[in-house]
Amino acid sequence: MSKHPDKVNFWRQKGFVVIEKRGWVRKIRSLAKERLNKQDYINCMKQVGWESII
Repeated sequence: MSKHPDKVNFWRQKGFVVIEKRGWVRKIRSLAKERLNKQDYINCMKQVGWESII
């Protein structure tokens, strides 16, 4: 069972493949930074509660 089902589902809905293993957050952040424009990236980080990462 997922520790963070809401965050995992959010990123899956955005079209990212999420494999919950060690380091998955870092991988999703870097993929999001590559794929999304700056404003979308910031909005997504805020939606999942990762504002401190921006």
